[in-house]
Formats: sequence, structure tokens, C-alpha cells
Amino acid sequence: MLLHYVGLPRTLARDKTSQFVVRWREALPDLWMDIKELFIEDDLATTRLTLTGTLGSTWAGAGPTCEKVGMARMMFFRLRMDFVNFVIS
Repeated sequence: MLLHYVGLPRTLARDKTSQFVVRWREALPDLWMDIKELFIEDDLATTRLTLTGTLGSTWAGAGPTCEKVGMARMMFFRLRMDFVNFVIS
């Protein structure tokens, strides 16, 4: 799996992606993803979603506020037999 995330200086390989997701889940322990739309064609998929959660620890320079935060996102996936390549923007 490769992760391309807006704001990161580089693509993350599988081991670094796992660490990234763990930090993300620690910052938003009650993370909820509400998928608004999902489109799939051949080996490509995209989804429009809203992420919400309580900021419980520091994330992207914002300290823990214990307040609900939300953000709209689009995720793009390329699905293959040997890996999933996705971009979060």
C-alpha cells in the first residue's frame, strides 16, 4: 500500500502508512467516516466523504481541544492484485 496525503512531503510505504494511521486514530479516537458518494470504474475508485471526531491529542499542529472537528475529503484508490495505492486530498 502506498499513501499520498496532502501536506506530507513524500509518499509513505506500508510501514510508515501504518504509523500515520495509528497517530491519526490516536488524535481522533472516535473517528467517524460518512461516505457521501462512491464511484468505481475498472481498477479506479473515488469517494467523497466527511470525517468527524473529537480532537483528543495533537494533530497537524492543533493541540487537543476535546471538541468535535470535521472535514470534507476525497479519496482516490487504484486497486490491484498486489497493492492498493490511494490518495487522500
